[in-house]
Amino acid sequence: MNEALVNARKIRKWTQDKTAKRARVSRATLASLEQDGVPSLATGYRLADAFGCSVYDIFLPEYVEKLDNKGK
Repeated sequence: MNEALVNARKIRKWTQDKTAKRARVSRATLASLEQDGVPSLATGYRLADAFGCSVYDIFLPEYVEKLDNKGK
């Protein structure tokens, strides 16, 4: 499961339908991505834009965490 994507949606108290509409993707696409699907570049950017964050924050949180830990 893509916990970062699910958490981003739940923190905002958005349903899958609301999130999909804001990101201009289908609800089925969003559901697939929440179950570890891999987005197209365009879909990844649409979702990141809807959440107001980086594509890395949603789809590669371990990459961001690794970068954060290097600075410590």
